[in-house]
Amino acid sequence: MSLLKKLAGETAVYGLSSIVGRVINFMLVPIHSRVFLEAEYGVSQKLYAMMGIALVVLTFRLETAFFRFGTEPEGRERSFTTAMCSLLGTTLFFLLLGLLFLHPIADWMLIPDRSDLVLFLLVILALDVLAEIPFARLRLEHRAKRFASLKIAGILTNIGLTLFFLVLCRTAPAGSFFGEMYDPDFGIGYVFVANLAGSAVVLLLLLPDILKIKWPPGPALFKKMALYSAPLVIVGLAGVADETLDRILQESLLPGTLEQNRATMGIYSACYKLTVILALFTQAFRYAAEPFFFAHAKNKDAPELYGQVAKFFTLISALGMLFVLLYLDLFQLILGANFRGALKAVPVVLLASLFLGIYYNFSTWYRLTDRTIWGVYISLFGLAITIIFNVWWIPTLGYMGSAYAKLLCYGGMMAAGWYFGQRFFPVNYPLGRMALYVALAIGLYIVGELLAQWAGYPFEVKMGVNTVLLVGYLGVAWRLEGKTVKAMN
Repeated sequence: MSLLKKLAGETAVYGLSSIVGRVINFMLVPIHSRVFLEAEYGVSQKLYAMMGIALVVLTFRLETAFFRFGTEPEGRERSFTTAMCSLLGTTLFFLLLGLLFLHPIADWMLIPDRSDLVLFLLVILALDVLAEIPFARLRLEHRAKRFASLKIAGILTNIGLTLFFLVLCRTAPAGSFFGEMYDPDFGIGYVFVANLAGSAVVLLLLLPDILKIKWPPGPALFKKMALYSAPLVIVGLAGVADETLDRILQESLLPGTLEQNRATMGIYSACYKLTVILALFTQAFRYAAEPFFFAHAKNKDAPELYGQVAKFFTLISALGMLFVLLYLDLFQLILGANFRGALKAVPVVLLASLFLGIYYNFSTWYRLTDRTIWGVYISLFGLAITIIFNVWWIPTLGYMGSAYAKLLCYGGMMAAGWYFGQRFFPVNYPLGRMALYVALAIGLYIVGELLAQWAGYPFEVKMGVNTVLLVGYLGVAWRLEGKTVKAMN
């Protein structure tokens, strides 16, 4: 139980940076959805989706290989140096190549008049790639507080500049000092400038950790790390594609004009951000759990421990899903009125996100047993579902086709992760208890919606009833898990 408590503590610290970042970024959605047109916002979300895919390729998932080969202190320095030198070389080559083909890339992205956005994207990518291994080292050495403080520093820089340009300068009188600093034609570019500044600040603060490189790197070790991480690149690419490909495909598969499709994509992306609570918990859990699972893989009680971790993860994730759904009428007010048209996709996407988090728990086995090729198989299975059903459903179901495809993808990967994991690294997951928490959350949400429709009571009463339902979930969870939680203290 002390190990569970340690994992929970580190998840909370990692979650601090995730919560602060996501909440503050979420607070910018009201600004973005009121400053930019739907199509312009859609373009920015498409570019960020592409950046997520490129980030996986450029890091070559060496951060996970660093966890694998740098767990023991004596091998940590060599693994760190090898990974950092490798990424430094490939990143500089990528940046040079991108600058040479800047305008062709902009043409390919269907933004020929905004090659400046591509330039910002390339530099942001380079900075973020170089920060990956130092951040991985902080996680491996359990320096969660420094990790969180650096993340928050970058976030605050990003947010501060966004507010400076989009609020202060944009609303300043024409001809004034601040008013002259805002160019309406630059528009969404200010978001990327702020992001670039935030990434630069983080890398600058990471310099003391980066300078821990001890020459020379190990060519033989790099070969081992590359062979280990190569399958994980495919896993990562498939994972990012599952997350972002729907928004990219909507631009060309929706039945409207390019401008109309981008507007729909922007509306869907804005509503998608309402799933932030569940996403940030899953992210915080992954930051803490990955090194945790590697550190305790040889523990004889590891299977029992991993089962308990999965159970509590499901309990808390289902609570987060229920919280968003019960108060969705409040959360929607954050969006501009023109960006609320895709709210019916939120319940489906939230459930899909919950399945994805459970899959992360179920799929740990292939990393721990060096069977990363199985991660490739499962990820390609999920990617096939994503592509097939998005292509099939988007033209007829619109953005809801993307939401249903995401649910089917993550549900299928969750089932496959559990099934094959039981063959190679059996864990006694309490599936009945986990299913109960998911079903309870879904059931309470449905009850709340049916009661509101049947009684027709006003908004304030509905929020009160939904609060009672949320407390009911907590009561059931405490009744079932209270003794276990008390034993952790």
